Amino acid sequence: MRRVLIVSPHFPPVNAADMHRVRQNSPYLKELGWEAEVLTVHPKYVASPKDLLLEKSIPQDIPIHRVSAIPRKLSRRIGIGSIAIRAWWPLFWKGLQLLRKKPFDLVFFSTTAFHVIAAGPIWKRFTGVPFLVDMQDPWRSDFYLDKPKSERPPKFALAYAVDKYLEAFTLPKAAGIIAVSQAYCTTLKERYTSMQHTPCLELPFAAALFDAEILEQYPQENAFFAKNDGRIHTVYVGRGGYDMHFALTLFFKALKKLLTKDAMHPAHRVHCHFIGTSYAAQGEGEPTIAPLAEKMGLSNYVTEHTDRVPYFNALQLLQDAHLLLIPGSTDSGYTASKLYPYLMSRKPLLAIFNRASSVVEVMRDVGLEEQCITFDLEFETVEVQVDQLANQLDKFLDSDVPKVQHNDIPLKRYAAETMTKKQTIFFDQVLEAQNRDDF
Repeated sequence: MRRVLIVSPHFPPVNAADMHRVRQNSPYLKELGWEAEVLTVHPKYVASPKDLLLEKSIPQDIPIHRVSAIPRKLSRRIGIGSIAIRAWWPLFWKGLQLLRKKPFDLVFFSTTAFHVIAAGPIWKRFTGVPFLVDMQDPWRSDFYLDKPKSERPPKFALAYAVDKYLEAFTLPKAAGIIAVSQAYCTTLKERYTSMQHTPCLELPFAAALFDAEILEQYPQENAFFAKNDGRIHTVYVGRGGYDMHFALTLFFKALKKLLTKDAMHPAHRVHCHFIGTSYAAQGEGEPTIAPLAEKMGLSNYVTEHTDRVPYFNALQLLQDAHLLLIPGSTDSGYTASKLYPYLMSRKPLLAIFNRASSVVEVMRDVGLEEQCITFDLEFETVEVQVDQLANQLDKFLDSDVPKVQHNDIPLKRYAAETMTKKQTIFFDQVLEAQNRDDF
C-alpha cells in the first residue's frame, strides 16, 4: 500500500470547483492501493459557500488536516483575498511536518490556488518526496495578454508577473502533470525545455454518479424560480467571464431570431438564469453576462446571480430547469467540470464550445453531438452557429419531452471510479520512473 498526501486548500464542506477531483477520487483510492491523507484549509477561513452534503461522499477513514489562514477581513485591508496567499505558510509548515513524520510516497497538488503548489519543490528538497500537479486550469495564462484592460481580471499585471515566476520555479521540478486538457501539457512542454520528458496524463473531470443518489435522498430548495409558473426556465450554473461572450452572443442571437416569430411562439416564455457566475465573495461579484444581454436588448429574458450556490443546490436547479445551457470559452483548452452533472440531469441541453475543447468529444461519445454547437474563430461565420442554435432551441421549445436520452455506456467511462483508476496507475508509473532515475 502506497501513501499520498493530497493538498487541496478547498475541501468539503467548502463548495469550490477545484476540490471535486479529490472529492470524487477519495472513495476509491484505498481499494486501488493508495492510502490518502488530505491537507486543506479550515472552512471558516474560506470565502466560498459551504455545503454539508458534500461531506457524505468522503470516506470517514481518510485523515484530514485543516490549517488556519489570515482572516479575510484583515487581508482585504491590503487588497489580498486569495486563499493561496492567506494560507500559504500554515499549509507549508503543516505539510513539511507531515512529510517528515510519516512515510509518504507522493504529494499530489489538486487545486487552482496555484501559489500553494510552490511548496512542492521546497518539500522535495527537504524530504525527498516527489510531487505531482493537477492542472485544472492554466497557472500562467497568456489568454488575457492581448485583451483590453476592461476584459482582464482585477490586478492582472501583478498577478501575471507572480504566476509567471512561480510557475517557472515549480512545474519543471514536478515528477508528473495531470491535466484536464492535453493543450495544457503541450503548452508546458513548449514553454520549458526541461519538461520535455515529464510524464503528463490528460485526465478529464469525472462524473460523480453517487451525487444523484445523495440529491434524491436530500432534495434542496430552489430559491431562484418556480418551475411551474408558465415560463421556460433555461439554466446555467457556473462561472461567467468575457471569454464566454462569444458563445453567449451566439445563443442570444439565436434567441432573438426566434423572438421575431409570432407572439405565441414559446421563445417569448423563455427566461435564462445565469447563477454563480463570479468567484468573488458573496455580494461582491461583478456581472459579466447581464450587461451583454442588456446590450443585445434581452434584459427581460435574462437574470444573472453572481453569488455562488452550494453544490447540491446547483444540482437541484439543473433538475428543476426546462432547458440547460453551457457556454464555453474562446480558449480552446477550456473544459467544463460541470458537464457531467448536466448530462446526468437528462434535461434538454445546449452546449456551445470551441471545436478543440474536450467537451465536444464527450458530447459526441454520449450521442448528443447535435446539441453541441461548435465554433472555430478563424474559419467560420457566426451565422452558421446562430442558425444551428436557433434550430436546436426551436426543437426543444416545441417538444413536450421532459428528459433526453443519452448513451450511458460511454458516460460510465468518465465515472469517478474509472478516472481514479487511471489516476492511480499514473501515480504508480511516475514513482517507478522516479525510482529508475534515482537508481
